[in-house]
Amino acid sequence: MNQHFLRRNRRFSVGDFPGFGQPLYNPTDWWIGNGDFSNISSPSNPMVNYTNVTFGTGVNSQAFNFNGANYAYALKSYILGPFTMTCWFNTTSAIGGTIFSTQTAQTSTSGIRDFALYIQTNGKIGYGFYAGGAQLTVSSNAYNDGKWHFAMVTTSDNGAILYVDGVSVGVNTSGGSISNVSNYQFYSRIGDGDFAGAWGISTSSEYFTGMIQDFRLYNNLLLSSAQIVQSFIIGPA
Repeated sequence: MNQHFLRRNRRFSVGDFPGFGQPLYNPTDWWIGNGDFSNISSPSNPMVNYTNVTFGTGVNSQAFNFNGANYAYALKSYILGPFTMTCWFNTTSAIGGTIFSTQTAQTSTSGIRDFALYIQTNGKIGYGFYAGGAQLTVSSNAYNDGKWHFAMVTTSDNGAILYVDGVSVGVNTSGGSISNVSNYQFYSRIGDGDFAGAWGISTSSEYFTGMIQDFRLYNNLLLSSAQIVQSFIIGPA
């Protein structure tokens, strides 16, 4: 996170914002990763440490640490309509991997795939969703530089917009109804997704290598561009 930034030639600090580190806009699910797997917004739906996920140094606290062969998952939940998901990530991997995905399968590679946020082998970040076919959008720049980045994606029947560090880096307006996903429950899987080689996604591993902090899912809410910039500036909890 940028501890200082410029606006109209005036230097600001995150300390100028009294809400620094606080949750914005009431996320439906909120897994911080600060040494435990609790869900701040929905305590009955914690993240389950499935394969020895550890913790490392995050932006301003601890973060989930993934070694490229492990992941965690949440209990079943629903997506009820348009949604926004956000997280901070840090990686130097050249093999790619899934930051976040939803599947009807809890831990196996079977089940219906719907949404995936991932890093490609070239370090570019991509987002895919299924609406009558795989819909993908990929950034122009690489982000496997060992620095912390803020990823956010909004998804609706009009398509998806992918943001990194408060700036739009990819848009897919192909659209297609996502309302069918409300007909069944899915598992949120952090650090994993059965997408290696699927949907035309360029990643050679389904597992993420690196750290993820402060993952939030906003169900039935699309954050505006101004809210996205504010979320980046305020930073993780």
